[in-house]
Amino acid sequence: MQFFTVTDESNVKHKVLIVPLTDKEMNELAGQCEKCMPSISISSLVQNGHPYVIVDFGGDGAWKTAIPLDEASEDGHKVGDELAVGDVLTVILTSESQAVKISKDKVYMNVPLEEILAFSFLYTADIAENYALFNMYNQPKGE
Repeated sequence: MQFFTVTDESNVKHKVLIVPLTDKEMNELAGQCEKCMPSISISSLVQNGHPYVIVDFGGDGAWKTAIPLDEASEDGHKVGDELAVGDVLTVILTSESQAVKISKDKVYMNVPLEEILAFSFLYTADIAENYALFNMYNQPKGE
């Protein structure tokens, strides 16, 4: 995963997460999105010792993905540590490993927009609470 923050010409900061998919996953998602415009819902949970943001692309048998908040992105920081309540996170799903390049605070798309799926969501208090709960239980135990 790649996580980065860029500032646009209006001095607005944008937080972006690139989530790599396999070709098969991307084809399944693209196929579902061709049939209908998906309604995306966001939730969070801690499962098997890890905090996740769950992205559900709607309906029965719909495609879903989980974004692990405790996973380090390429810069070595955990995604959950980079976010605060009220942040808007733009997620780009792609099977192209070099879809996005960052250079000197500029972002370059190396693939046509047809080869990605992008959406944004608000990092809410309930997501932050699940991540805080995860962090609290993972603190070293005092004796």
